[in-house]
Amino acid sequence: VEGDVTPAQFDFTGAISNGIDDIFLTDVGSGLRPQGTPAAVVSTIISNTPAMTHFLDTSKCEEFVDRGYMYCSDTCLRSVLLSVPSSMTDDFVLRINPEGENQNALLINGKFHNETMTNPDGSIAPDEVANSWIRKYRTFSAALPANSNKYIFRLVRGGQTDWPTSVEVTYENPQCPSDDFRDSWLNLVIPTPDPSTCTELIKNGNMEMSSNKHHHWLHHQSGMTLAQGQGISGSTALFETDHRASSQGLLGQYLDTRCLQKGKQYAVQAWVKVTLADGTPFACDNINTCPNARLKVRTPVDEDGREFSEFNMDVVSYFERPYRPNGFNLLRGTFTVDSTIESGASVLFFIERRRTGIKMLVDNVSVSLVDSDQCDELVFNGDFADGDSRFWYSSYPPTTMTIANGNSLMMTDRNSLLHTPETDVRTGCMQSGERYIAKARVRLENGNGSLFICDPTVTFGITVCPRMRLRSFLETGDSSIHDGGSIAVTDH
Repeated sequence: VEGDVTPAQFDFTGAISNGIDDIFLTDVGSGLRPQGTPAAVVSTIISNTPAMTHFLDTSKCEEFVDRGYMYCSDTCLRSVLLSVPSSMTDDFVLRINPEGENQNALLINGKFHNETMTNPDGSIAPDEVANSWIRKYRTFSAALPANSNKYIFRLVRGGQTDWPTSVEVTYENPQCPSDDFRDSWLNLVIPTPDPSTCTELIKNGNMEMSSNKHHHWLHHQSGMTLAQGQGISGSTALFETDHRASSQGLLGQYLDTRCLQKGKQYAVQAWVKVTLADGTPFACDNINTCPNARLKVRTPVDEDGREFSEFNMDVVSYFERPYRPNGFNLLRGTFTVDSTIESGASVLFFIERRRTGIKMLVDNVSVSLVDSDQCDELVFNGDFADGDSRFWYSSYPPTTMTIANGNSLMMTDRNSLLHTPETDVRTGCMQSGERYIAKARVRLENGNGSLFICDPTVTFGITVCPRMRLRSFLETGDSSIHDGGSIAVTDH
């Protein structure tokens, strides 16, 4: 009955005893107020903890100690949740202060549900595999008074403002009057990264940071452990522990979103070894069912962040040639940051196994910034001088790429004019109005290896000669094709 509720109606002590100590319930209309409490538009039932009461006007509150809560009339809280990657973020603290009041700060520790396991000797230890799932976040939750104050949020490590690679912000459903607060209420400080931070985005890429922990690495539907002596040249590799559950098993890291600025180009490489479950070498060199490298971009669907859209982007589709059936093979390519990547709340780089029944070991992973000042040559690995196909690919299976004569790229199994080699050129170099010379030496062979003579006078058909094309992509996903060896670059 409105205005006739006894303290026994609520009891927070059970939740508090189980580690759920920061609690509040919004009483819209104040219909659950204790006897004698004046009516208000909205009131709050709240646990009496520093995180909940730090900025509160407690003169409006009546405390019920034996029930573990306070009833605060004419009070409404707004809550926000910050979710950060779980790996190597345990020493972060959220620091909140009203704008202009640096001394009146609230410090909030992150929450993380630490899974445990029982060792053979009966001891209890953290379950490193369960705790390193890509969707298992460390969270910082704050509930602050809905008043005119603007609050400054800082993620702090070692007393200094820092950044845990990415932060996903989620607001609760608006419950307070005129609850259109978001940007006007919260200012999350994003510190400017040191240039060296953005030169290499992968941390612990060689797996040598620890002898028994896979620092910074996360997984999905695969599990993982360190494989001592099984990496490149006998080093340490990262090894999937469960290769049966799903073809979507992956190993990855969240990239520093501060570095992902539109127009920047990054070079990706990862050494991957594939075997059958019993360790027998497995020749996995096609575009459809072998490991690849991808990005997963998560962006809020609306300004509240209660739902996120996910966009997957292929970075490297298959192994570099020549393929090594008994050892590690290289995934290598590039990607250019577009507006979708730049606006992502989080960006996960990952290597996906793509099929069940095989084991995957990963070593020497890198996502490094391409030097945009090196514009004398726009094509990566155009002379194949190192005898491999790095940065080259074909978008159309079942075309097969191999290295021929030590320093040339050969395409076989072609059954269409579209089955051709492709590469991404350096971005940030091409200027509108400039002219560029494109050239390539090409030899055509019949299926038996004999020379095939094309006809330069025709433009289509079985005897047509090769041509070079440049495809430029717009932000909308549309593209334009420029033909010929002499290409005038347009604005897009």
